[in-house]
Amino acid sequence: MSARFRIVFVSLLALLLAVDAQRVIREAPDSAGLFGGITLGVHELGHVLWSPFGEFMAVAGGSLTQLLAPLAACLVLRRQEDRLGALIPLFWLASSLGNLSAYIRDARDMALDLVSPGDGDIIHDWNYLLERLDLLPMDQALANACVRTAWLVLLLSALLFARRARALWHEVGT
Repeated sequence: MSARFRIVFVSLLALLLAVDAQRVIREAPDSAGLFGGITLGVHELGHVLWSPFGEFMAVAGGSLTQLLAPLAACLVLRRQEDRLGALIPLFWLASSLGNLSAYIRDARDMALDLVSPGDGDIIHDWNYLLERLDLLPMDQALANACVRTAWLVLLLSALLFARRARALWHEVGT
C-alpha cells in the first residue's frame, strides 16, 4: 500500500470515527456508536481487574478501565512508531467519555437498563460511587463536565490528526 493511499485511508477512517464520536456525545445513551460494544466489554472487564482492590475500586474500575483502554491503545501504537494510527484511539476516548456521561447523568434516576456478566445483584456504578462519596447531588454537573471533556478530546483528536496527516502527506510528496 502506498504511503499516500494509507494517509487517505486512515484520514477517512478518522473522519468516520469523529462523526461517530460526536453522535455518541450528543445522543448517549441512545447511541452507543461504533465503539459501544468494545467499550462495554472493557468496562465490564474493568470491574474484574480492579476487584482485588476492594468493592469501591471494583465498581470504579469499570469506568476507569473504559477510559484507560483507549489511552493504552494510543500508547501501544505510538511505541510501534505509528504516529498517525496512534491518534485513532483518541476518537474512541471521546466516544467513551460521551458514553460515560450518560451513565453519570443517570446516577440519581437509575433509569438506564444495566448489564452485568454475573448473576448477582446489578448495581448502578455511578449511583454507588457518588453516594459513597456524598456527591450524588452533583451527578448532573459531573456528567456535564464529562461531556465537555469529550468534546475537548474530540476536537483535540481531530486537530492533531489533521496536522499529522498533513505533515505526512508533504513528507511523502517530496
